[in-house]
Amino acid sequence: MTDESIETGIAHASFTLVREFAAPVERVFACFAEGERKQRWFAGDVRAGMEVLEYTFGFGVGERERARYRTAPDSPLRGAELTNETCYLDVVENERIVMAYSMAVGTYRISASLASFTLMKTAAGTRLVLHEQSAFFPNSDGVDRRRAGWAKLLEALEREVARKATVDSLQE
Repeated sequence: MTDESIETGIAHASFTLVREFAAPVERVFACFAEGERKQRWFAGDVRAGMEVLEYTFGFGVGERERARYRTAPDSPLRGAELTNETCYLDVVENERIVMAYSMAVGTYRISASLASFTLMKTAAGTRLVLHEQSAFFPNSDGVDRRRAGWAKLLEALEREVARKATVDSLQE
């Protein structure tokens, strides 16, 4: 814990994850911008054993996204209800996404975060940079678990990007 967290009960942390996709920026961005695709990688694919209780999608400046889950019985939270509430603050097509979101276990809010995704064209496809700044409240998951959670989500995003490539090629 930092001195600040001892005094305030809030632990602040940030991290950055970088992923390379063998796909054009437009395909990666579409997996954020299209509700069905976003739900597949964000609210379905990665959470084996989790039950999705609610998922609402909005994507654009000022729009909101909400996901509620029940964790798997063998997870560290053993059947707890999790809620993610997101508000999009800035969206520039095929370039960046900035969002604020909170996480709760039951009715107890465990964190509030600002996350930015930057998409850059590369010779091989797309480089995605996720940078997150978070305030973790007492009894929260903490930065290590959050970083690991995003790493799993980005793996699911990679699978969805590949799936989108397959679907697009079949439609041509």
